Amino acid sequence: VNFNGTFGPYSVNENGVRVNRYAIKDGSLARLTNFGLSFDYSLNPKAAKSRNNNIDSLRKEMTGAGMTPEQAQALARISSDPNAFVDFNIPWNLAASFSFNMAKSFNSSTRRMQSQITSTLNLHGDFSVTPKWKVTFQSGYDFKQKEVVMTSFNIYRDLHCWDMSFGWMPFGRFRSYNVTIRAKASILQDLKLTKRASSGGSYF
Repeated sequence: VNFNGTFGPYSVNENGVRVNRYAIKDGSLARLTNFGLSFDYSLNPKAAKSRNNNIDSLRKEMTGAGMTPEQAQALARISSDPNAFVDFNIPWNLAASFSFNMAKSFNSSTRRMQSQITSTLNLHGDFSVTPKWKVTFQSGYDFKQKEVVMTSFNIYRDLHCWDMSFGWMPFGRFRSYNVTIRAKASILQDLKLTKRASSGGSYF
């Protein structure tokens, strides 16, 4: 579970502009301007542990060889996206994450401070069809917009020294599919062939 918050030590005037006066003089120790809460839970703890261990190993390998900008970008994507890293040694995983954020801002119409709240529930998981085939999925729900967030399905095939993947986003503004074949070795991550198609057309 992660918490974060931002406090402002100064007061604001009737226009929402910060003034040179401490908030404690107006009866509060500080002004809460932002608050966030998030947590992630996995039904298969071995999957989360394996993912973290592999990310650490990948980071050490790339750092030792001199990380390129492309490799750094790939590592950041793997660290933030649970489905960006596929471990064929883990037969299944199902996890959920929740995030809540509240930010205060000045509303010029009501001329008062108001809170903007966002909260999202995400689900992601994977399962191995065979030792060489794996299916992953990711979806969620935005409680503020009252709609399903970007949903994707991916199929991976282990080709020994290569990986093949098929990704599909069945609905939404980013409805598309892509097929990618790439080398497994970290120093050869730029060696890949990708075919993408969306509602706007297709390209390699």
